[in-house]
Amino acid sequence: MQESKPTIELHANARVLVQAAVPISFADLARTFDLYVPFIGSTGYALYHMLATEINYVSVTDVLDHNFLLDSLNLSLPTFVRLRRKLEAVGLVKTFHDTTTSVDTYYYRLLPALSAQDFFKEQLLTGLLYKFVGEERFIVLQKRYGIQGIQKIQGEDVSAHFLQIFKNESTPTIPQQSVRLDMAKPVVKDDHFNFEAFAQLVQGTTVDEINKHRNFLIAQHLLYGVNEQQLANIVSQTVTLDTHEIDQAGMQRALKSQLDTTRSTQPTGNQPQISSAESHDEALSKTAKALVEAANQIPPMHFLSQIKQSRGGFITNSERNIVNDLATQGILNPPVINVLLHQILIGMDNTSLSRALTETIANEWAQQKVTTATLAIHAIKRHHDQKQQSQQNRQIKTSSRTRNRMAKIEPKMENVTAKQPEYDQKDIQKALAKLKDLKTKD
Repeated sequence: MQESKPTIELHANARVLVQAAVPISFADLARTFDLYVPFIGSTGYALYHMLATEINYVSVTDVLDHNFLLDSLNLSLPTFVRLRRKLEAVGLVKTFHDTTTSVDTYYYRLLPALSAQDFFKEQLLTGLLYKFVGEERFIVLQKRYGIQGIQKIQGEDVSAHFLQIFKNESTPTIPQQSVRLDMAKPVVKDDHFNFEAFAQLVQGTTVDEINKHRNFLIAQHLLYGVNEQQLANIVSQTVTLDTHEIDQAGMQRALKSQLDTTRSTQPTGNQPQISSAESHDEALSKTAKALVEAANQIPPMHFLSQIKQSRGGFITNSERNIVNDLATQGILNPPVINVLLHQILIGMDNTSLSRALTETIANEWAQQKVTTATLAIHAIKRHHDQKQQSQQNRQIKTSSRTRNRMAKIEPKMENVTAKQPEYDQKDIQKALAKLKDLKTKD
């Protein structure tokens, strides 16, 4: 997704001040290490741990700049910014930049890791954890933060109740103070979607319940292209009557039904095809430009539906989940997701999306900072060029080996000298004696 503001240029001599929303305990740090390190990295954890440690020693009167952090952790400035933004993305750090004073100052507000129960309810974080550690380790961590000791307790509950022990205690007047605990949660943003206005339109539930599903709701807006009013109507229809909770599965079914209805009333459109030659031009071809235009205008689920419809297929539940995860986790912008879908299904001629292939390409594009449909097409071009160059190199090596094998090697001729028969010295003397006798007789 597009960032609302560009990254602020950070200078190493900028001042550092640290604050925590609530005291960060050793248990919080241990939970951060177990559940967050797989995707923030060990160096990211070291930065978070150091900031948490420095809270007790850094005050407004201290003169501490970023050079201290960089030298202590042996980091370059770009690496520090990259790690800090990771911590911000998962909700462990909030950064405030103050330029009103004579000294350029950054305030880092630390938030504790989510409780294990809340962490495993947060789809963005659990999805990242599962992706990085795999199923086996994911299950181990779930059990580690689940019920401790024996799994099941039998027998009758004979615990004392409050009024059995504290019967005649008077109720004191307790001062009321509003305490708001900021917890670490990643945020998905879309500047074109007014979430507050949308929340006011939803009926049958509370604003707190709506905020709990903020990332999921914005992701559905991005995927299906529904506006605030349309999404509010769908949410209101799928709120459970007894608990007044938002039913995510029911929402997705309703959105799918709406998409199918839209699909059946629209003519089948042919998706633009990008040939290898066209995608190689630095200036995009007409076909590539048509794809970019379509990718920028059509929501990913509608885009995928059009591709499937043009080929006589349908969107499977697995494909729906794959695209939903890409949007919910904020890995790629919607136009980039569209080009990715087009490349896998049309460019690579696959009948369906594979999670492994989709996540591999998405991960590569995320690392390459592919944020627009145009950049995505150029990424496809680079990959194709590299693949073609590798094939050419292999062909050159293969032909070279073949020539070497087929080269005629002249046979080596040995100089053979006729071996003279070997005679004994006595035989030679006898032969000479006989010759002398013959000459004498003559």
